[in-house]
Amino acid sequence: MRPDLREIKQTLWWIMEKLKTLSELLSGVSSMEATPPKDRVEFKTYETSAAIIERTAWKIQLPISWSTSTDESAIKFIKHPSQRDKRMLLMNNRFRILLVEYDEPVDQPISNSVLYKQESVLNAARANGWIGERFDEFTKSNTAGSAFLDTPDGIGFIAQSPRDDGFPFFAISLTQRFTEAYQYDADWESLVFVRPSELWDDHAEPMLGRDPFPHDYPDSFQPDFMILPVVLLRCQVEHITEELSKIKKKLVEQDLDLTTKKVKDLKMMKHSLFGLQRTHFFLHRRWAFASELVENLAEAFAIIARRQSSEDETYEYSLTLRTRVASQQAILKSVSHDLDTTASRIESQQQFADDQITAAVRGMKFSCCSIQIDLD
Repeated sequence: MRPDLREIKQTLWWIMEKLKTLSELLSGVSSMEATPPKDRVEFKTYETSAAIIERTAWKIQLPISWSTSTDESAIKFIKHPSQRDKRMLLMNNRFRILLVEYDEPVDQPISNSVLYKQESVLNAARANGWIGERFDEFTKSNTAGSAFLDTPDGIGFIAQSPRDDGFPFFAISLTQRFTEAYQYDADWESLVFVRPSELWDDHAEPMLGRDPFPHDYPDSFQPDFMILPVVLLRCQVEHITEELSKIKKKLVEQDLDLTTKKVKDLKMMKHSLFGLQRTHFFLHRRWAFASELVENLAEAFAIIARRQSSEDETYEYSLTLRTRVASQQAILKSVSHDLDTTASRIESQQQFADDQITAAVRGMKFSCCSIQIDLD
């Protein structure tokens, strides 16, 4: 009996479809394994040194070769620095970063976020001098601000952006670390929190590697990692200017519509203006945070230079980094004027919309009265 060719084709088609389905399932499993879920905190660690950065023409190479970590390996990174290795250029002046990222929506309050609920990591950082009481105060409260820490044991810098305003969030603790055998070649350790991860991946990291690492200081001057908070400052100023531009553009669009809208549309426009006013308030708070950050960075630079100076020789801090901070200060000064004028424009549009609504309502009442009189 000869086999039915049609049945053979149907069987082959059925097998191919099953293989295709199986392939898609396997591909999905593979993708899930390769990509960490976006609803959890991700830890990344990175270590470099002034010698490595110098070897690469004073540039931090991109993309940064992060090591993705679990909370256990992140704790190990904090507790146990790698061995000093002359061949790997990790003998002294090492820079070590633990980056904690979380991809939750920015409108989710930080107070309810799991970002700051990594107690085991925070406890390890606290016990090993990565963070101190001042940083704890920032993280446990709704405090936005920055501070330069100058103690007999070393120096440090902390900052936390405003929270719960719907904009990207960051916090940083940067600490100078001396060891008994290397009193003149300090390491720098930094714990950085960001939300969402795009703040670091798409803005801070490219900026960190784009510009030359500051090295315009004498050979006897110890390099530091103050470039890190400077980069976060620049990200903050960039974000403020972009969001303010959006408000200004929206106000221009509404200027053209105010005289032609009906009462219903004007009420919707008032609701939109309320949203712009709320965003403006948050941007002003961000501006105040960035302005304070500029002042504290300038203070930090002066103190670092003074600590490394002596009676015989006075040092000045890196002109490169001072200039970068000064340029951000100039931008913030300009933004301050724009914030003031934008607030006035929002208030003017709100008043104009109110007047238009009042006039329209009066007009309708007058029309009703005229109709009533005619009927009488």
